[in-house]
Amino acid sequence: MAESLGSFDVVAFGPHPDDVEMGIAGTLIKMVRAGRRILNVCMTRGEKGTYGTVEVRRKEFERANAIMGTQPLMLDFPDTAMVNDYEGKLRVARIVRETRPQVVFAPYHTNPFGHFDGSANVDHFATGELVRDGLKLARFRSLLPDIEPYGVPYLYYYMVPAHLADRGGGHHRRDRRGPRRDRGLRNPDVDQEAAPRDPRYARRDPSLHRSPDQRPLRRGVL
Repeated sequence: MAESLGSFDVVAFGPHPDDVEMGIAGTLIKMVRAGRRILNVCMTRGEKGTYGTVEVRRKEFERANAIMGTQPLMLDFPDTAMVNDYEGKLRVARIVRETRPQVVFAPYHTNPFGHFDGSANVDHFATGELVRDGLKLARFRSLLPDIEPYGVPYLYYYMVPAHLADRGGGHHRRDRRGPRRDRGLRNPDVDQEAAPRDPRYARRDPSLHRSPDQRPLRRGVL
């Protein structure tokens, strides 16, 4: 990135155009209305998607962010080939250091329901892992020496809900494994409005809880 992104209160990472919007748009809109500045990072251009060209999806992504009041940033990771590699972690770490957010959202990296029938896009899991590990590298002083280290206080995971189709005034769940399983797929940040504010609802890395000044580097890592 040639130019600094500037500071943001919240950074949301999603693997494809529309993932963040389908997963936590309501949460982000409420945070924008509360005065928070939010960066929505799309890791890929969605070039392998079944519907829409890269240009169409880019325009849709920008339009969705304009509606939500968030700032869009589209990266060029390969669609359907996201991996949790070192280069990717450093890219995430750089974004975090430049933006210095209080809250980061990322896809849940371990979703047993997604493994059940292979319907979930593997990029979602890889993005969650990449963001989780990138946040850890963002604290290491020996990495990316041109930018000050930074530790994100709160990391929240989300899941894109199962699609709903309108059938004669009602809704039919694509997931047919019953309501108990379906409840497990819903995004807690949407179902529980207190999620972004109450740490009890967060799935967080325990090492990220303390402020950067109080948080020592882990022994043996460097």
